[in-house]
Amino acid sequence: MLSDIKRAKFTLYFDITDSDGSGKIDRATFVGNADNFISVLNLDPTSEAAESLKMAYANYWEVIALADSDQDGIVSLEEWVENFYQIGLDENLLETAIIGGGTVLLKLFDTDGDQRISRQEWLTLFKTVNHPASTYEISFDKLDRDHDGFLSIDEIQIACREFFSSDDPEALGNWLYGDYTKYLSP
Repeated sequence: MLSDIKRAKFTLYFDITDSDGSGKIDRATFVGNADNFISVLNLDPTSEAAESLKMAYANYWEVIALADSDQDGIVSLEEWVENFYQIGLDENLLETAIIGGGTVLLKLFDTDGDQRISRQEWLTLFKTVNHPASTYEISFDKLDRDHDGFLSIDEIQIACREFFSSDDPEALGNWLYGDYTKYLSP
């Protein structure tokens, strides 16, 4: 059964992915988010890195499109939440779709190539969404488990697993996309 914590986390994830604020996500909106990342990273849109990112988003859409239960080409909030609930229950899909894709994206934001994400790199990553930077400063602090001022790939992968699969209100990974608590039912 879907917990309030997972519903809150997946609703937050939907909101930051719904870049046009329409309350629905279609392929063009989702794949178009790659262009936001390309712009923030100042990548040449025809570069190998940009093309890889666009391909990763297109491939990830195929996983998300499975949620489109009414086959209208649009994923609603309820379809999104149910999809990510199911992904969180399937370790293989979680590993392939979420952990693998997230690792690729984060490597792009490791602008100095030191195999870890600094606070500034983390904040740059989230410039692509319309949420306050303070939200992501809090998430950075929560996810930095060893308090060294950086997020390692391991810390990010742990956070991804917790975000998508944990019902534990104390799991630090709940904060992967920021403050999910405002989405909890009163």
